Amino acid sequence: MPRPSRRLWLEPLEGRVNPVSFGSPTEYMFGGNSGFSAAGDFDGDGDLDVVVADFVAGVIPMVNTGAGAFTVGAALPIKDVRSVRVVDMDGDGKQDIVAASGRLASGGSGENVAIARGNGDGTFAAPITRPIADPQALTVADFNGDGRPDVAVVANHLFVMLNNGTATTVLDPPVRYVTDSDGLDLTAADFNGDGKPDVAISGNTTTRVDVLLNTGTGAFGEKVSYPLTGRGGGIAAADLDRDGRPELLVTRTFGGQLSVLKGNTDGTFQAPVVYTAPSPHGPGPLAVADYDLDGNLDVVGSSFHTDGIVLWTGTGEGTLNTPVVFNGGIGPSGITAADVTGDGRPDLVAPQRSSPGGVKIYPNTTGVLRVPSPVPVHRTIPSVWKLDP
Repeated sequence: MPRPSRRLWLEPLEGRVNPVSFGSPTEYMFGGNSGFSAAGDFDGDGDLDVVVADFVAGVIPMVNTGAGAFTVGAALPIKDVRSVRVVDMDGDGKQDIVAASGRLASGGSGENVAIARGNGDGTFAAPITRPIADPQALTVADFNGDGRPDVAVVANHLFVMLNNGTATTVLDPPVRYVTDSDGLDLTAADFNGDGKPDVAISGNTTTRVDVLLNTGTGAFGEKVSYPLTGRGGGIAAADLDRDGRPELLVTRTFGGQLSVLKGNTDGTFQAPVVYTAPSPHGPGPLAVADYDLDGNLDVVGSSFHTDGIVLWTGTGEGTLNTPVVFNGGIGPSGITAADVTGDGRPDLVAPQRSSPGGVKIYPNTTGVLRVPSPVPVHRTIPSVWKLDP
């Protein structure tokens, strides 16, 4: 925590915006083409570690040595990764890596979902694979309510692989649900308030988002499609207006737009509200977190075409403010929000998709409003004391 200066002044609380800032990044280069990332505690020390999926080098775990510095581990032999998650798949209390892969390092097409079990010390066992054709993205949730995380994969259509709890296969064979024939990304959240995670999918060439509601046993009903203004890209679910129901956020791959579809109580969605990004490309995959520490969710996207990171701060009422662009290095893509420095602020983990590849860690340096008690002002004036950091 920075030591405060002695300057002190009175400032109105109402309408106060805490501007987001990120410090100079620390970079780790792999010499490949890095596209996706995820975070979790691999060694059980309480610090968030990072995994970066590099198309050439493989899946690379990075162990946090404290305050957001990392030791780069040996690459796992999983190549052509389109999506990666960190979750305890086998219930042993150790974080595992799950990846949608085009092939293994041994060669061949090898299209599959790969699971690398964590050893609990920052290293991982050789991956177990379950075949699936042309996986584009995956997400993890307990779809059938048995306490074990299941996997949903978009591979042209939606495929759901339930966790069988066994050590040899981990996942059952995929069950197919008809959706858009060129799905690109997906997200899981409880859209209709029944306590079961549902799924939404964005398409690569079609102008709609498909929503499939969970029937309650890990099976899904027929898709319901909602029109977009252009081709879909990255997708996320987040409660932007704090009403307990998630909105859908969908990027436009070519056109520089972010669409927000407000969620209704029955799992349906309203027509999209469109926000324009500064770049005509992207903003690509999304990372949602409270970056400015005001209690409202904000949205970050990236564009590897223009080297930019785009930030929309949230108002808490379902709308977003004018976007701000940060320099994201060389082709940022697949950004993850994670407090890797341990200071309570979500930092940015930004894989670098252009050569030489690697990842940049941007520490969140946003200031914090401190409110002492009691506040020495007249109670009819909405004010706080603020210490200058």
